[in-house]
Amino acid sequence: RSSTKALLAKLDREVFVFDLVEPLAETPSVEGYAITRVDETTLEVDLPRGSALNRLFAGLDRAGVQVASMRNKSNRLEELFVRLTGKAA
Repeated sequence: RSSTKALLAKLDREVFVFDLVEPLAETPSVEGYAITRVDETTLEVDLPRGSALNRLFAGLDRAGVQVASMRNKSNRLEELFVRLTGKAA
């Protein structure tokens, strides 16, 4: 398990998908985070490694955004494999 964790530490960023409680008319802005509005109730957030989710959630809360659920956009081990080999599995 520790070797998996060490491998995943090589990823420099992670993309999370946020499903929202209420539809949004525009993309919220939270300083230090790249946020993309996929549709009215879905956001993608590109999170640099080492970034705290707490600041992101606090910023979304200040913007009036309520998150219903979140998940990784892609499998992290698969993403690492693609980056290391340059080939999709």
